[in-house]
Amino acid sequence: MADVQLHTTHAVRFARPLLLDLGGIAKGFAVDRAVDALRASGVPQGAVNAGGDLRLFGEQPEPIHVRNPENPGELLSLGDFADAAVATSAAYFAERDTGGRRVTPIVDPGNKRLVSGRRSVTVIAGKCMFADALTKPVMLSGAASPEFLRYFSAQALVLE
Repeated sequence: MADVQLHTTHAVRFARPLLLDLGGIAKGFAVDRAVDALRASGVPQGAVNAGGDLRLFGEQPEPIHVRNPENPGELLSLGDFADAAVATSAAYFAERDTGGRRVTPIVDPGNKRLVSGRRSVTVIAGKCMFADALTKPVMLSGAASPEFLRYFSAQALVLE
């Protein structure tokens, strides 16, 4: 981020050539825009799901389930939610064996190594962009997560 300059005019400049991957927030952002469009069209209640990034809108609670990271075919109930965004990051379908170690596609920026272990992180927030973006920091931060989750009025469930 040191090479990315955000200006008050909403312009972005780069100190040097670089590539940005918005994959960590793009799907959540798209879900939020879809909900905005549905609400603007007069739809009072609904759900928009983009492969693990979900946003519910309206007053009627809906049941939310997540996959068990040890047995992805098994669903675990989180309860019923209304007007909430839910995003999950897990590697149960993307793990691979590297040198006898099961690793995920998620890279820990602290040690620049692939994260290992069967873990699932689900974040519940008001906006899907936040829920989507926060799953990876929660996965990497562990005990430090509550402080930044509070900042975004979000909660997280970590299953190991």
